[in-house]
Amino acid sequence: MGKSKIEGLIMREVEDLVEDFKGLTKEPSKLPFSINIAVLNIIWQLVSSHRYDFKDKQVEFLMGKINEIDHYFMNLFIPEFFPIFTYIIPKPILDYLT
Repeated sequence: MGKSKIEGLIMREVEDLVEDFKGLTKEPSKLPFSINIAVLNIIWQLVSSHRYDFKDKQVEFLMGKINEIDHYFMNLFIPEFFPIFTYIIPKPILDYLT
């Protein structure tokens, strides 16, 4: 895994991202989902030499589930990050949220 191999993988994803960004409007918007897939592709190509297309439904489904799991786990750890909430928010409401 030399520098040239990683550099080549990153450049391929950058080229595809540039093409994807050209389709965006001129007004401010959220970053497109294709950035997540580009990062996934770089890592996955190093691990298994396989690349996914930006419009692949299977990858969109998988990334959606990962984001959903991440969202639920973050709710579980809110009291750990902000212990003051245990004193401010009533326990039944905090239990419901987490």
